[in-house]
Amino acid sequence: MASTVIPSPRAAGRRWPLAGKRRIVELTLRVGASIQTIAREQGIHLT
Repeated sequence: MASTVIPSPRAAGRRWPLAGKRRIVELTLRVGASIQTIAREQGIHLT
């Protein structure tokens, strides 16, 4: 009998398209940008 491994949603992570990554980086390069605010708005959890 073969066992099936189901990855947890946390282990799978989020896959960001390259254009999305670039857009987020560009937001951080603006004068006065808050990394924490940008991350929160994008649904990214900083540790």
